Amino acid sequence: MAIESANRRLLTVIFTLTLLLVISRPVLAETVKRITMGASYDSNAYGSYEELTDYVSSLGLYLGYRAPGERSEVETYYTGDGNLFVNTGTRAFATNSLGVVYARKIGENRSGFSVGASSSLRTNRADYSFYNYAGIQGAANGKWYVHPTVLLRTGYRLRWRNYWNLDTFSYTEHYLSAQIDKYLSTPTTLRGDISFGYKNHRSPHYETVGFGDRFQRGMAPSQSILVEQGVPDEGQVILGVQIAQSLARKTGLSLRYQTRVNTTSGTDALPEGESAYINDDEIFNDRYDYEGHEWTVRLTQLLPWRSRVGFEGGYETRRYDGRTARDLAGQPIASGALRSDRVTFASVSLEKPFAPGVSINLCYGYERNRSNDLYYDYSGRHGLSVRFNVEF
Repeated sequence: MAIESANRRLLTVIFTLTLLLVISRPVLAETVKRITMGASYDSNAYGSYEELTDYVSSLGLYLGYRAPGERSEVETYYTGDGNLFVNTGTRAFATNSLGVVYARKIGENRSGFSVGASSSLRTNRADYSFYNYAGIQGAANGKWYVHPTVLLRTGYRLRWRNYWNLDTFSYTEHYLSAQIDKYLSTPTTLRGDISFGYKNHRSPHYETVGFGDRFQRGMAPSQSILVEQGVPDEGQVILGVQIAQSLARKTGLSLRYQTRVNTTSGTDALPEGESAYINDDEIFNDRYDYEGHEWTVRLTQLLPWRSRVGFEGGYETRRYDGRTARDLAGQPIASGALRSDRVTFASVSLEKPFAPGVSINLCYGYERNRSNDLYYDYSGRHGLSVRFNVEF
């Protein structure tokens, strides 16, 4: 609890200092307004063997107040997002955020850094109110050309999130990352990256109970009783390597491999009868819950009229810590093995701008998951989405 309190105080300091920095800036500013409207179809909205479909419509609003300087820029912003579900209307939810970012160029303007802070709030309908949260986050990022052909990026993020209807899963997260890019004359780009995340959940809470009255307490034993179940802390390292190659003037190909390694063995427990929706923050099934390997290939092609199409495909293995694979009746499988998934995925996306600040995005995705946990074993999951963006 002392660590959690210290983290919240640090986030408050980050937010306050960044806000003071904004207030002290000159008033020469411009307003940024952006609206995003989208609709999507998912043939297996819950990622399960039942393959239940759903249609989702979304509306997003971004309002920013940007104050540019000679070598720096400050932007305060508000974002709001609403999501409506056709087949499961009780899944509707909205998120709202307020934030501020300060960015500055250093050296010959190719290097620089940024710091920022934001607060956010999410609200759901009563049936899914356990997703409701309030949060604060602070971040710092930098990029430096340590050589004309070598770019180094680093970042740190501190996030606090409170699920007030599911207090046990509230957490503080520390996230550190570093990435190095090497540009060759071929033209080829080589990349290596490493990140470390650590989620600090609430610890179990005990209360000491004594027996007897105040005259007999010294003669009677005391007992510690668990009054709040905790969630184990989670840590994970991600290592990745990537190579990108220009195949032609308007064609690019990239290959990436990454591995996840958990530094802790704790796992979240899903409340009885609940199921996380794929488009939500995965409270009960986030990346800290599994280790594994992932291979991805992506081809990008520039088209006439400033259009761009991308093709992506890949394969991922996931080994879940502390989660026994189960059958459809909810009973552990005969072998007693832990859950293990093999995911195959592919997608194609098209982006087309129509005018300055106006664009449309189309995307089709396919996914198949082979799992020894029969609830999560499915094939042929299809998704189709369209998003319309207007900035003015």
